[in-house]
Amino acid sequence: MVLLAMAYHADPRGDNVFPHQSTIATMARCSVRTVGRRLAAMEARGVIVRGDQRLVEHLGRGHRPVVWRLALERRRPSDNLSPP
Repeated sequence: MVLLAMAYHADPRGDNVFPHQSTIATMARCSVRTVGRRLAAMEARGVIVRGDQRLVEHLGRGHRPVVWRLALERRRPSDNLSPP
């Protein structure tokens, strides 16, 4: 659900995803702590990567969410197999 909430905020290329964790938590119906754990896990697996942080420079330092990019180009190992 966290990934779906992020996809909702992404542009058509999967870029510029920067809702606050509280917004994601509301959409995913979970806690902000759970969102943080899920984001860390998805980043570790390469499902999401950090995007252009300059997009949120206009926000105050204590209010800047992380800008993410959905790794749409990522493929599973089984995707590289040619059909028999």
